[in-house]
Amino acid sequence: MLLVTATVLLVAAPSARPAARDTIKPAFETASVKLNTSGITEKGTTRTTRLKPGGGFAATNVTLRDLVEFAYQRHGFDRREVIGGPAWVDSDRFDVVAKAASEHVVDLDGSFRQTWSMLGTLLAQRFKLKVHEEKSDRTVYAFSEFVRLEQELLMLLRQAIERDQKMLAEMRGQVGR
Repeated sequence: MLLVTATVLLVAAPSARPAARDTIKPAFETASVKLNTSGITEKGTTRTTRLKPGGGFAATNVTLRDLVEFAYQRHGFDRREVIGGPAWVDSDRFDVVAKAASEHVVDLDGSFRQTWSMLGTLLAQRFKLKVHEEKSDRTVYAFSEFVRLEQELLMLLRQAIERDQKMLAEMRGQVGR
C-alpha cells in the first residue's frame, strides 16, 4: 500500500502581505491569523479546529503543523504526514478565524475539500508555505472489514446527499411557482 506524505518547506516568517498568485485558488473572503500565547481555547481545551456555519473556519491554539495537516487531508479522518520546517512549526501556536463568501461545499463523500483548499491558500499567503507532496512505499495495516464497511457507508452517504439535493431542488421549484 502507498502512503502519501507532504513535506513542508517554509521560506519566510508570517507576513501580512499576500503572496503573488499565478493561478486563482479558492480563498477565504476574510481571515485573521494571530499568535496564541494563552495556551487555551475559547472552550477551555488545549486546541480546536472546526468548521462553522456560513462558511466559517476557526482554529484555536494550533500549531502550523496542525493547520497543514488539516488543509492537506484527503478525508475528514485523514491526517497527512508532514515533514520538515523550522522548530517553531511545532511550538508556536496560532488562532485562525476565517470566513468564506458562501456556505461550505460538501463533496459527495462528505469531505470539505474546497474549504481545505482555502486554508491551504491562506497558509501560502500568510506563512509563505511551500508544499511538496511525494508518494513513498510504507508498510500499512488495513482492516479489510472496516474498508468494506467504509465503502458501503460512503455509497449510502452519496445516495442520501443526492436524494436531499433532489428534494431541495423540488422544494425550490415549488416555492418559485
